[in-house]
Amino acid sequence: MSKTYVRPHQRKIRVTRKGYYRKGFYIHRNGKRIYIPPTYIPPSTYYIPDRGAPGKGKQVIPPLKKGKMNRIAKKMGYERVTDIPDTKLKEYAKRLVNAYGAKRAFGMTHAQVVLRKRTQPQHRKKFEKIEHHIAEMYGHRLTPKSAIRAWESMSPAARAKAMPGGEI
Repeated sequence: MSKTYVRPHQRKIRVTRKGYYRKGFYIHRNGKRIYIPPTYIPPSTYYIPDRGAPGKGKQVIPPLKKGKMNRIAKKMGYERVTDIPDTKLKEYAKRLVNAYGAKRAFGMTHAQVVLRKRTQPQHRKKFEKIEHHIAEMYGHRLTPKSAIRAWESMSPAARAKAMPGGEI
């Protein structure tokens, strides 16, 4: 059995597979048609890295707290964010950033865009506009994370070349 790399904190789990009968099938290799006859696949036991329970990985959208975005809308004189007219969305985006910071405000609006993707497409467009305004006005505050990701994905040699001086 070939060894696979397992992170130090990652355990291995034992998998016991039942035996079964496989149907015959054709494969094409080097322009020829080869028939693989039906056969019995015996039961086997092997170990794999534990990948956790399905759906129990890192959450894509953090838990949302109700009313944070509506609080800013109420200060502007509207009941909720979806009531704000398109002409006032830029002002709303500024107030949202002043209250929560550019990165957090962008994340809040992006979460709303994702959540309303299928259920409320008419409101989704409004949140996309708010998101666009934040990115347009405060994009310089949002970029460091992507720059760090790009830096981490580089090979050590490419990283050394990108450093000031650019020599390995």
